[in-house]
Amino acid sequence: MSQRKKRAALIFLPIRTKVISEGDDLTEVLLRALRKAGVKLQNGDVLVVASKIVSTALGYRRRIKDSGISKEARSLARKTGLPERFVQMVIDECGGRYYGHVKGAILTLTEHGLYANAGLDRSNSGSPRDHAVLLPKNCEDVAINLRNALNRKTGKKIGVIVCDSHTQPMRLGTTGIALATAGVKPTKDERGKKDIFGYSMKITRRAIADCICSASQILMGERDEQTPFVICRNSGLEPSDKRLSRTMRIAAKKCLYFGPLYPHMSRIMKTK
Repeated sequence: MSQRKKRAALIFLPIRTKVISEGDDLTEVLLRALRKAGVKLQNGDVLVVASKIVSTALGYRRRIKDSGISKEARSLARKTGLPERFVQMVIDECGGRYYGHVKGAILTLTEHGLYANAGLDRSNSGSPRDHAVLLPKNCEDVAINLRNALNRKTGKKIGVIVCDSHTQPMRLGTTGIALATAGVKPTKDERGKKDIFGYSMKITRRAIADCICSASQILMGERDEQTPFVICRNSGLEPSDKRLSRTMRIAAKKCLYFGPLYPHMSRIMKTK
């Protein structure tokens, strides 16, 4: 019987930085932080980057306006307890694609999938305080550009993952998910492979990039940690130069959680 090669221990290295401001060069911010921490990138490392600093550096931040509040927004604000101005911003950001609400949150559909409040976040949005941070646009391009710059300046071949916090159905709290990847395959397809008893796997695909994001967010935190970068070493992710970020998502109608509700969406929207 053949023995599997022993795998190196999985290592996560948190990288603390200064407070990120609009216009900052994230490559230079990271390189300075690495030097200060005495950490050097190695071939095969995967850099996990918090989406909020991407949005902040690229200026994806909007002022929560006082005017133009619709009746729809006022009604939702009463039901959710959220400020009317913020609710209007959520509706605008998701293009009106929302499917219900609970206290403090509206379920919306974005380019990254189902999100609370279209991914808008008022925490750590900087000054002035009447602003909210949006989900970054063109995440895959951001990941590719950051990877290319770091490969060029360090001479190391690495991968990059842009991550964000996310809620799961009927689970308390947030975990991490990957919005985009560069240089690595984000998932691992186990279909057709055998388990330890010889059973052939039928549907299993592992969201490795999401798992790495969840582990990284333990170190990143959600409040005042100032740790927007985490280096994952010995991740086991397969390298790839292809654009694969879209392969992490499936159509809404095929989603286990959203698919069964899809036929009822028109009725839900009419009664919202």
